[in-house]
Amino acid sequence: MIDAACELAEGPEKEYLTTLIVNQMKKSYITWNRGQVADEVIIKDMKLLSKGKLLMTEGVRILEVRELILLSRKPIGKPHGKLQNKNFVKKKGHSRH
Repeated sequence: MIDAACELAEGPEKEYLTTLIVNQMKKSYITWNRGQVADEVIIKDMKLLSKGKLLMTEGVRILEVRELILLSRKPIGKPHGKLQNKNFVKKKGHSRH
């Protein structure tokens, strides 16, 4: 993703992809390290990985940790727990044998 973003011309598309990259980097850092990370660390790492080709412009916004956590907790796909098993509940008076 970083290489693809580096090849784009300056503009909204490059800013959007850079935003996605830095927020994914921050989310991954928080997930694997279980701690806070300063935005400066993410910016420094992005600059290093892109060899200075991706820069933080006005259109790039790094999300706060609480925003990233809320985004990652949204359910995706089929429901879990009781809702998932509602079709398998035994009905009174019916036996499988």
